[in-house]
Amino acid sequence: MNGSKELRKSLKDLAAASSQHTDEILEEELQALLSASKGQWEALRPQVADAETYNRLMAVVEEATRQNEKAAQLRALLMKGGSKLFGIGKMAGKMLSGGISGGI
Repeated sequence: MNGSKELRKSLKDLAAASSQHTDEILEEELQALLSASKGQWEALRPQVADAETYNRLMAVVEEATRQNEKAAQLRALLMKGGSKLFGIGKMAGKMLSGGISGGI
């Protein structure tokens, strides 16, 4: 019985650590979106297959930048735009922060 409790606690601790790590990665990606230069965005444009969603992403990021919003606020705006917009935002953030290469 005691081993079962220890295992459960260990799994909860691992899940919490994993969740925290995921949040940190997402924060980095959102910061990359907010701090990307015009040149970086232009270099990213040909790698995005869905031009309409890319344009929506650009509008959301530009509005967030104009209003000097933080990453958490940008995350909320991306989520409000739907899973497709949020997904492209995450991928763009990874690409802009040097995490991956290739198209979206």
